[in-house]
Amino acid sequence: MNKRLLASLLVLATAAALRFHDLPARPFHHDEGVNGFFLQRLHEFGEYKYDPANYHGPTLYFLTLPLTKLFGLRDEALRGLTALAGLGAVLIALSMRGVLGRTGALVAAALLAVSNSAVYYSRYYIHESLVVLFGLGAAAAALRYLRTGRPLFLYLGGASLGLLLATKETTVVHIAVALIAAALAMLTRPGRALPRPSPAQLGSAFGVLLGVAAVFYSSFGRDPQGLEGALKTLAIWAKTGREAHVNPWYQHALWLWEGDPALLVAGSIGLLLVLVPTVIGLPARWRELRGGATELAGRPGRADVALAAGAIGILCAYSLVAYKTPWLALNVSVPLALLGGLAVDRVGSRSRLAAALLLVAALGFSARTTMVQSFERPADETLPWAYAHTDPRYPELVRAIRSFAERSGAGTSQAVTVTSPDYWPLPWTLHDYPAIGYWGKVPENIPKGLILATAVQLEEIGRGAAAAPREISRFPLRPGVELVLLEKP
Repeated sequence: MNKRLLASLLVLATAAALRFHDLPARPFHHDEGVNGFFLQRLHEFGEYKYDPANYHGPTLYFLTLPLTKLFGLRDEALRGLTALAGLGAVLIALSMRGVLGRTGALVAAALLAVSNSAVYYSRYYIHESLVVLFGLGAAAAALRYLRTGRPLFLYLGGASLGLLLATKETTVVHIAVALIAAALAMLTRPGRALPRPSPAQLGSAFGVLLGVAAVFYSSFGRDPQGLEGALKTLAIWAKTGREAHVNPWYQHALWLWEGDPALLVAGSIGLLLVLVPTVIGLPARWRELRGGATELAGRPGRADVALAAGAIGILCAYSLVAYKTPWLALNVSVPLALLGGLAVDRVGSRSRLAAALLLVAALGFSARTTMVQSFERPADETLPWAYAHTDPRYPELVRAIRSFAERSGAGTSQAVTVTSPDYWPLPWTLHDYPAIGYWGKVPENIPKGLILATAVQLEEIGRGAAAAPREISRFPLRPGVELVLLEKP
């Protein structure tokens, strides 16, 4: 077997093992629980209506549906989709030989395969892994079109952008950054004439983009109002971006330094290898643009500059927005992996030993940090990627409720009154218990059965009761939230 093919298969096998192994090990985050709730309604009743005021786009749910039809409403089915998306991103990185070189593409895929952030959020049922997959797919298709001029890649790029648009409202940020990066690459480096698509080809690609997005936002034609919601989403989420999850401007860089330091260093080396000669060559490029003789040749090429500018641009864009959550840093991790592959390829052309040392250090350190956070301590709040995460003792609460229901003989019909305003991801975990009522406050009449409350609600619950509810135990839900399980006789 060809050595390069064998190495590629090893990278893919490693990526798959890290993404699919023991997917239910970490309790669902409350955001995962909310996404699971929407999926459950789609799975059981065929109902989904896009609401621009709540959460993100519909692709996550519709693309998970085949997995739940095959395997049921299980944690593995939901996280299986994001794991597949993460694996797909590694596969696309492997295909980018025309930009990174054969060695560079292989190394970039390997770095992405073991990246702490990439592995962690590939095992997380939220939209970000799909954003990365479709964004990287659109970039790869665009670069392939520019190299070959084949319209097929123009249409594939349109489809990828349509999927990206139907996944998350931040698509406009990615498109803006990509256009600016492409313009900078064209201005700062020489290159051959680019293919010019005909108006019909451009129109077809744009039609594919809009058509794919419209299919998902309209729930495959069943909810035309979803299209109207898609037009409103930017205004709504612009407000959210200013008010929720506010963190310092440097927070994404800090998360990457704490959570993916080897990837950050390798990518930064690649960034310098592109930026330094580009900046040095600016005077010569200026003379060339003014009609002088061509003085620049070789590396870095336009694609290299576009990649470097895109990495800087996406980091700056997400840093300027007040809203910051650690999974958004995944959008920076991917270009860093590509730049890391470029670094090893370029360094290797001068010193194989230096390239080998860089590669071994980056992969080894990344693999170790990944094992710690994704498998040994996945819900540890002292580590960067676990953000307001469900407590690792959460399964004890679930077992206590299920055990009581079995002993009482009620089974999945057990009545549970949830008075706590904080309860996610419980509606997903106990989706097979239809008699659970999620009140979010203390109702006037609490039926016989279990009560799940906060400590401050205990006095109100016991007030006026013929017999005080019996406290069974207390369980941490996530940092700062403790739930009290009671039995009302």
